[in-house]
Amino acid sequence: MRGRLPNTCVAILSVVLWSGAAASLEAGLTINRTFSGGAAPVTAAGGGDIVSIFNAAADLWENAFSVVGQDHVINVTFGWAPLGGGTLGQATVPVVPPLAPGGTITFDNDGTSVFFLDPTPTLNEEYTTFTESSTDLGGGTINTGRVYTGATGAAFNRTDLFTVAAHEIGHTLGVFNNPVNPNSPAGGWGAGPLNITGALPNAGTALPTTAAGGGHITIGSMVMFPTLGGSTRRLLSAADVLSYAQMNSGAGVDFSGVNLSPSISAVPEPSAGMLAVLALGLIAGRRRRV
Repeated sequence: MRGRLPNTCVAILSVVLWSGAAASLEAGLTINRTFSGGAAPVTAAGGGDIVSIFNAAADLWENAFSVVGQDHVINVTFGWAPLGGGTLGQATVPVVPPLAPGGTITFDNDGTSVFFLDPTPTLNEEYTTFTESSTDLGGGTINTGRVYTGATGAAFNRTDLFTVAAHEIGHTLGVFNNPVNPNSPAGGWGAGPLNITGALPNAGTALPTTAAGGGHITIGSMVMFPTLGGSTRRLLSAADVLSYAQMNSGAGVDFSGVNLSPSISAVPEPSAGMLAVLALGLIAGRRRRV
């Protein structure tokens, strides 16, 4: 199934799905990364590079699951390519039960997407304001957002590639409208919430969802929210972390020891890794779908 939203004044994320076999198990999350190539768009600014930025985003996800009882290994391929239509990126992921198997991620370089390429992606010094948010969605108070705003310099009015990468990696980790995953919302995404269950922290939490753009969670401060404005960076919230754990639970991995406050700082990966793809686009100064 291929999902793509029309190009409005919001950034766009598309998820392409296919049938395939599930990934093998091996303690912790490992994202193997392969850079497929391509050049950054001429509209990009900041001086950073896609591999370092993608690695920082992947490391952040890994840090949330460094102590689970068994390894979950996925392969993600990522790179630059023209997508057209104001699409920032595109995620291609297999439609299989948990565990999520990874995928391919493409970031737009046709010049219509205006990215900030952070030269120090494990830091947030370009942003002047940090806001955390939390709420009780049925399972006790839970963090639902860690957001940087007030961008300066090259980050001002540009789409943060780090946030886009973290969002797209989330899709390759299984956070999307997957009709064959028994952990999906009853009736499909958009028909009901993603319910956090079992031994996971904050069990009983109900995360609101939409099927739009391939499947997203509709809490505006989360990484897995379907739109992203300029001058904004989102880090993983506890709700983002639990959305991945829930979509991959019941597959022989104990996610009860998840880190709900993962740090962006991490040991750099020596190589790019496993398949993950999403679509996301942006018009400078406007809010766009991811």
